[in-house]
Amino acid sequence: MRVLQTQERIMSTWQGNIDKPLVSVCCVTYNHENYIAEALDSFLTQETDFPFEVIVRDDASPDKTAEIIREYEEKYPNIIKPIYEIENGFQKGIKAFPATFLKAKGEYIALCEGDDYWIDNKKLQIQKNEMERCPEVDMSFHPAKELKNGKIGKNLAQYTKENKIFTTSEVLLGGGGFCPSASLVFRKNVLLNLPEWFYTKAPIGDYFYQVFGAKRGGALYINNIMSVYRIGQVGSWTHSMYHQKRNETVDEIQRLIKKKEQFFSDFLETLDDLNIHLDKKYTKEINYTKANIYFEFALWHLKNKNYKKYKDNIKKSFNIYKLKSLKFIFSYNLRLFPKFAYLLRKIYKKIV
Repeated sequence: MRVLQTQERIMSTWQGNIDKPLVSVCCVTYNHENYIAEALDSFLTQETDFPFEVIVRDDASPDKTAEIIREYEEKYPNIIKPIYEIENGFQKGIKAFPATFLKAKGEYIALCEGDDYWIDNKKLQIQKNEMERCPEVDMSFHPAKELKNGKIGKNLAQYTKENKIFTTSEVLLGGGGFCPSASLVFRKNVLLNLPEWFYTKAPIGDYFYQVFGAKRGGALYINNIMSVYRIGQVGSWTHSMYHQKRNETVDEIQRLIKKKEQFFSDFLETLDDLNIHLDKKYTKEINYTKANIYFEFALWHLKNKNYKKYKDNIKKSFNIYKLKSLKFIFSYNLRLFPKFAYLLRKIYKKIV
């Protein structure tokens, strides 16, 4: 823990009832003993004129993550509100964030995973102020810095030089990476009224949180880089899904493929649920997302030299696009999926 302001100093600028925070920072963590302090420090350096709280949920980490959180809880009891799970919920299919939403007292909820962190002391104040100027919007986000192999790299999700509101359609097409998760701030009612199928079937949260947040009035983009996204950490969901170790056995590869097959199957099914939830107003965008999923899975099979499944998934992708839709991919908002468009160009002539 680096030297921070005291709890009293942090709260000295707050206006209103400290027992009724305006913003709840919801942080989820697992095996983040090397990172959680940096995340908590970045919350505690926030300069606001309103009360905020930090709800941090440790999912039964076997390392020292919970021990570090307790140190902060003792020093900042009015701000740090921990949830210490006894058993790991992720292994039971329990999503990480919803337990923190239920405990949140704020009108706004800011998200941050325990291995990411914020780099602007005014982040919460800025996003709260901008969302008050746009009452029709339920979600805001901003660009982030990428942190890979211990080095700060490129800017992520920096789309325009000015603040703007992205449409629901653009958020749908952007995928789960459209908004960096540590940049997200929602009006709480959005996250407390999620459909039942999200809890029981959706294999991931980020994409659906963003779509639900953008449903009413789009997503407010604020052109300030205010967070850092740590990429490729061992033990993370992304790492477990996409990273293959060298010299993996056939059985290990097959287990990973089955895991990915189940993930893609669940994702495709919940996209159909999402389409119904959105009154089928965005069927076109959801179909493009499904095509993207088939395409990604085809590339996975190609990497593992399963050419039959590669060809089957490529065909499913193109059947959704029905060829004429390629014009959409090549000409409309290529920034949303440039790798997809590039690869489509390369293989188009070979499979059609």
